[in-house]
Amino acid sequence: MTKPTFAELQQLDTEISPHSTSRRTHPRRPPFPLPPPHKIIKRLHPIFIRAAKHAPFGLQRRAIERLMLQVFEPAFAAGQLDFMKGYWLQLHVKDAGIQWNITLGKHGLILVGSEIEPNVCISGNLKDFVALANQEEDPDTLFFQRRLMIEGDTDLGLGVKNLMFSTEISGLPKLISQALQRYISLVESAV
Repeated sequence: MTKPTFAELQQLDTEISPHSTSRRTHPRRPPFPLPPPHKIIKRLHPIFIRAAKHAPFGLQRRAIERLMLQVFEPAFAAGQLDFMKGYWLQLHVKDAGIQWNITLGKHGLILVGSEIEPNVCISGNLKDFVALANQEEDPDTLFFQRRLMIEGDTDLGLGVKNLMFSTEISGLPKLISQALQRYISLVESAV
């Protein structure tokens, strides 16, 4: 048996369908209509959140510590993070169900996965943390509107908030932050 030529395949594709009396002039369509992109995003968002929440802690730690090193390395070198020595900060991303415990180590900020009683917890939704990182919204507005909340050592929390807002991000962390902002906008437009 020989392989059909391209011309023969083309001829088969344009032959009259057994269910139709006309020649096919349009490309084949899927057997079901595809939903619009905003509905696809709406359906995939919970899956992305679950994947982020259940990602192995070692993977989360490596990624977050690398990002923190790139973002806060100048502040660490200048001693601007010294106020965190011996203290624990918990970042709680409520809508994703993720909590990270952070402290200052010998070589920069470190992330620990064990249960720790934090000195301060800053909590909020991913959208608000991204807005803070991108300096799109004034941090005081985020806190006064209770979109971001500080619980525990308020002075420590305010120091962290001020450092986060005053630090200019660039490179890969900036690209990730901008991508998250675009993704959040797509999710919100899908709702």
